[in-house]
Amino acid sequence: MEAEARERVIVEVSFDHQRGQYVASHSALRSPVTAFSLTHLRKRIEDQLKDEGGTDIRLVLDKQARQRNHRRSRGGWGGAEQWW
Repeated sequence: MEAEARERVIVEVSFDHQRGQYVASHSALRSPVTAFSLTHLRKRIEDQLKDEGGTDIRLVLDKQARQRNHRRSRGGWGGAEQWW
């Protein structure tokens, strides 16, 4: 059985400290996509692209987004948001 060819979409992600949200941009998106977590960001991107598992979506985080993600993964973020 041959593996299906999947289209790869590389999406740039930054972090907006004013809003406390990740922001994704790509030419295939109608407008920038925002979310409080990378999981929700990926889901919203899939929804905009009408993805049904046929697209390999790669999130490329800039320095601010990497720092934010690293801090959250170490448990450095307080409050209920860490449980999402």
